[in-house]
Amino acid sequence: MLDVGCGSGVITSHLGKRGARAIGIDANPRAIDFARERFGTEDVSFHLGLVDEAFSLDCRVDKIYCLELIEHVYRPQAVTMLERFRGLLRPGGSLFLTTPNYRSMWPIMEWIMDRSGRFPAMAGAQHVEFYRGETLRGLCRDAGFEPVSVVSMGVVSPWLAFLSWRAAERCLDLELRFPLLVGPVLVCLARQREA
Repeated sequence: MLDVGCGSGVITSHLGKRGARAIGIDANPRAIDFARERFGTEDVSFHLGLVDEAFSLDCRVDKIYCLELIEHVYRPQAVTMLERFRGLLRPGGSLFLTTPNYRSMWPIMEWIMDRSGRFPAMAGAQHVEFYRGETLRGLCRDAGFEPVSVVSMGVVSPWLAFLSWRAAERCLDLELRFPLLVGPVLVCLARQREA
């Protein structure tokens, strides 16, 4: 499995603990150094790389995770990135993407945070593309993937985790089973389109 935009390596490590050979890629050298030091094992490795540049692996992967990254690159870069992902996947491989849902309360939360002055501005500075379910599906198709599902999550489940992890998992299961496309996070599962 490949975790693109792995940051400090938490998700990559989680994938490795589940029995996968996991590779994390990120452009931040300090994050990669931290991830290597904290989570590096025989089955979990980390590499420095930019998401829209070509990078090679010693083998093709079954799954690629790209969490909360695609909104930080412009659409042409995102298409290039996803096309390169296709070349890294085994036939029938899958792509798992998450991004803020701009057809939810997310834009309001972002606007409030940007105006507070307590955080670096997101809209137009960090987040340069704004996805809704249909635009995320279109991006995947343009890059040669077939979206299997695009749903939203995070309406209630993340907030329950503070009280009970088990309750949060049950709530998440319901949110994913009965998607309303109002949750602040879009979750997309896509497969390589057959030639």
